[in-house]
Amino acid sequence: MKYIVFDVDGTLLNSDASIVRCMKESSRKYGYEVTHIRENIGVKKLEDILRLNGVDENLIPAIIDDYKRCYEETFHIDTTTVDGSYEVLKKLQVNPLGIVTFKYYRLTKMLLDKFFPEINFNYIFCGDFPFKMTDKAEALRIIVENAGNPEIVYYVGDRREDMEAAKRAGVKGIWASFGLGSLDAGITYDYKIDSFKELLDILG
Repeated sequence: MKYIVFDVDGTLLNSDASIVRCMKESSRKYGYEVTHIRENIGVKKLEDILRLNGVDENLIPAIIDDYKRCYEETFHIDTTTVDGSYEVLKKLQVNPLGIVTFKYYRLTKMLLDKFFPEINFNYIFCGDFPFKMTDKAEALRIIVENAGNPEIVYYVGDRREDMEAAKRAGVKGIWASFGLGSLDAGITYDYKIDSFKELLDILG
């Protein structure tokens, strides 16, 4: 048995267009033109991206609330599954599956229900639930405790930071080179996949 844990944005879903569009739309309502969104998806929380852009701290909650509304109502326009992800997950779910992402829980659950309706995720850790996560390694360590052996836990992610979190947690890192971190420098990993279907070669 293997415990297989996934990042979401850029790994399971092509969701960056929705995120960037809603972040820009929501920020403009409050007089801000935010930049450097795409390169920080999955790396920083959205609140921290707004801070990087000099957004007034008092306005951040309102912008985030508007972003969530925008995302919930319009993600169907430009969010799609990564090619082969649903079919591969159906085969892999004989093992415990998990999610570790900085996305908000409500949005994550909505996306999983929409795009992966028959997939049972045993673990779902988000930026705001079941605790305020600041390091993905925190959630991975909890999964390791449940697994009882870090050698059977794998984290699939597309960012350099995902692979670094896997290393800090002592689990195997599988880098999805097709994701948002494709141009990141200095990525070290245990395995690399250039398409989602290659997971089956690694994990069986």
